[in-house]
Amino acid sequence: MIRPPILRVLSGGLLLALSLPATAQRQGEVTFYSEIAFRGQSFTVTGRRANLRVPFTVRSAKIAAGDRWEICTEARYRGRCNEVSEAQGNVAWTVRSARPA
Repeated sequence: MIRPPILRVLSGGLLLALSLPATAQRQGEVTFYSEIAFRGQSFTVTGRRANLRVPFTVRSAKIAAGDRWEICTEARYRGRCNEVSEAQGNVAWTVRSARPA
């Protein structure tokens, strides 16, 4: 989950935005992002999902260290499937099913 920046008003009305680091990816979940470099809308999947609709074209994805995921273009793990074992920062995927590999 990416946290929104914290806004602070300094003396004189100057606005300062402080970014907080994103939380670590948990084991057994994959998070898809609508923009490259893990930005934009996010959609997190935990465990096997044979039929899902990510509401955007996936442009990047994060998985926990040591995890592997099978990500497929059709429901029930059909169509073109990719097995990923590390974060993907610049992709263009349609995701309709995903499961730990």
